[in-house]
Amino acid sequence: EDIGPFNPEFINSYEGGIRSDWLDKRLRANVAVFFNKWNNMQVPSSIFTGDPPEASSTILNAASATTKGAELELQAAPGYGWNLRASLGYLDAKFDQFKDVGADYSGRPTPYAPKWTGSASASYNWQSSIGTLSPAIQYTYTGAQWANFTQAPAEFIHSVGLVKANLN
Repeated sequence: EDIGPFNPEFINSYEGGIRSDWLDKRLRANVAVFFNKWNNMQVPSSIFTGDPPEASSTILNAASATTKGAELELQAAPGYGWNLRASLGYLDAKFDQFKDVGADYSGRPTPYAPKWTGSASASYNWQSSIGTLSPAIQYTYTGAQWANFTQAPAEFIHSVGLVKANLN
């Protein structure tokens, strides 16, 4: 009951790209570009009422938003047992028109939409007397983003880079 009512959202989505294998399938390169036009985009929001304030969730409909970007994925097997991967993503996601309770959020980034993301990893597989061993290392990056359309200082999420290593 807290969440509704709200209108359906509509999206026109366009994507194009290329998937390719090179060097006797030891190198794979994929690239994609996309463009999405949203109407009545559904946007989650919290409402605080009462004393003391209690939070409840609702869905608002932004008038319109546009998301566009590109993704690049690379995978290589440069030698026996080696597997290298890398990816890079760019996203431009903004509200075209969005007004709520007298405030104008038009032109602001949509929530949870980092401009840049990326990753790189390397792994090696070899057979041993106890089975296949696979050490791997990975780095992932997620750019800064907002957790809400209102963009209060507490809603800002800083960029994060993580390094992971494992042995399977």
